[in-house]
Amino acid sequence: PLVAVHLLGGRHCKVDAREWTYVRKDRTTLPVKLVVSAISDDQGQITSFLGVAQDITAQKLAQNTLLTTNRVLEHQISVAQRSRQEFESLFALAPGALLLVDAAGHVIKANARAHDQFDYPQGSLLGVSVEDLIPFDRRHRHQQLREEYMQAPTPRLMAAQRVLGGLKRDGTQFLAEITLSPLRLNGMQCTIAIVRDVTEQRLAQEALALAKEQAESASRAK
Repeated sequence: PLVAVHLLGGRHCKVDAREWTYVRKDRTTLPVKLVVSAISDDQGQITSFLGVAQDITAQKLAQNTLLTTNRVLEHQISVAQRSRQEFESLFALAPGALLLVDAAGHVIKANARAHDQFDYPQGSLLGVSVEDLIPFDRRHRHQQLREEYMQAPTPRLMAAQRVLGGLKRDGTQFLAEITLSPLRLNGMQCTIAIVRDVTEQRLAQEALALAKEQAESASRAK
């Protein structure tokens, strides 16, 4: 296919993933992540291509919402620091799961979305260590990373190249993308964490990888 030649032609890689914008018959657009994989025979010769397009409309919407939320938070937090009441309203009405964590790693404020995401009764996240919201086998490493961050806090997306694990109150785990932003509140250095569940997104990526593997197996069996 022309798309495969365009993506893979003249390159040594056998897999290429890029974002494209498809145009439907009615002229509306659809953002997709297109993964094109070269299918090889037993001699390593490319015999065909497998292209799988994943609708990333929801992902794009979530990313845009996150960016917008961050910009709104950065602006309104600076204003809200002069007014405790404004800050309380901002935190409560934020569209995502927000945690306000002190320098020792304890939750000192959490909005309703955060309680729902971690499956805690409203108000019961206060005083909880953030390490208690992470799978046990990752807690020690997370504590090290948290302490390093507090030494030089800056707004950033945690683990840009990997996904962190979240732990609900009943022991259920989920994959999470976390954005951190420092905040000085009443003279105390704190951190605002925006938590987004990306479990479905990761499952879709795994399904894509499985489809490629099955296609290559079928090609070799011919």
